[in-house]
Amino acid sequence: MFVRTTEERRDTTNVLGYFEGTVEPDRYVILGNHRDAWVFGAIDPSSGTCTMLEIVRVFGEMYRKGWRPRRTIMFASWGSEEYGLIGSQEFVEEHLTQLTASAVAYVNIDVAVGGNYSLSTRGTPNFEDLMFETAKTVDNPRKVEDDGAASLYDNMMLRNAKDENGKLVFGGVGSGSDYAPFLQQVGVSVCDISWRCDPHYSYPVYHSVYETVPLVEKFVDPGYKIHQQVAKFTAKMMAQLSQDAKIPLKVVQYAARVSKEVNSLETALNNYPSNGVDLTFLKQYANKFTKAAADFQAKFEDATDAQEIKRLNDQVMRVERSFIDPNGLPERLQYRHVVFAPSSKNSYASAAFPAVYDALFEIEKLTGYYSYSEILLTIIRKGEEEVTAWEMVKEQVSTLSFFIYNAAEALKLSVI
Repeated sequence: MFVRTTEERRDTTNVLGYFEGTVEPDRYVILGNHRDAWVFGAIDPSSGTCTMLEIVRVFGEMYRKGWRPRRTIMFASWGSEEYGLIGSQEFVEEHLTQLTASAVAYVNIDVAVGGNYSLSTRGTPNFEDLMFETAKTVDNPRKVEDDGAASLYDNMMLRNAKDENGKLVFGGVGSGSDYAPFLQQVGVSVCDISWRCDPHYSYPVYHSVYETVPLVEKFVDPGYKIHQQVAKFTAKMMAQLSQDAKIPLKVVQYAARVSKEVNSLETALNNYPSNGVDLTFLKQYANKFTKAAADFQAKFEDATDAQEIKRLNDQVMRVERSFIDPNGLPERLQYRHVVFAPSSKNSYASAAFPAVYDALFEIEKLTGYYSYSEILLTIIRKGEEEVTAWEMVKEQVSTLSFFIYNAAEALKLSVI
């Protein structure tokens, strides 16, 4: 095989548009996708691009007829995503202060239609109800093939993974697309939407010369029926995020997920006897977060006063910000979210409590070379200082505990 490449400097561009909000113009709901592709890109990113453009067209028609959103809706076509999320990353860095103050949510629609198997919804836990409930209101374009499953939600119930209670599993996000800078640098709640060919894997022609429009029109989505329903699903979500007086993101779901991950971490640590890691404060603060979230959600749902709703909306936004560590994760400073970040083993996948599990992964690597007692004394390097392997785990558990406490404080309904 002969490969010929050249190295050049090129300018790339982000293309942005918006509908300004009438009540809260300083609050932004952002829908984005990148525009560049490896080779032809009929699926990645063009399925997302055509879907987003259709949403812009529909909202534009509504705007011409007098409709105005409550909050500002921003549409973003990012440049140079395939080269390392450059367009979205540069935008976030340039507007960090403004986004920290004003961004409500970021909705990503990169590979809108990568197959015709099932709708995949994933994001930060507070998006779960919004995505599932919206899916119940949109017709399934594969109803015949799905044995009569009428809605997008029915399609997911038929084909996607469920937990031990038969409930749909809501997946997390890693760093495979432009949602990453918003979540990891700012602490903006995010979600990603895609109709997949398989619940576990990407489509077979990913990033290849075979990813063409004829492939899409003949095999993936003849008639663009799936594209149309994904556009309806996304538009309905954007409408709710921009129109509802109360931001439709549930903090109780976030707290429930954090508690679940704390239990999973405790189970993982039980595999290492006498490790000296104390989870007392982590569990205490997770419980505090759960109670604060429940109290807040009840107050939020009962609120009727406009000023009170505005204040509570700000608290909803602050929860995600509360998990941002300005120092970044150890050895991965570009990631700052202590609860969810890309897996250190697979950047496309999401990992809960990433710094803690990264530290445990270092111990896992040692098990093939040292006895357990030797691991307790093994020295690993962390910046300028040297600490034992288990001291690193303890430090990251302590850091995580602080930020979960921080999130609980962000939901307090009183000054002290």
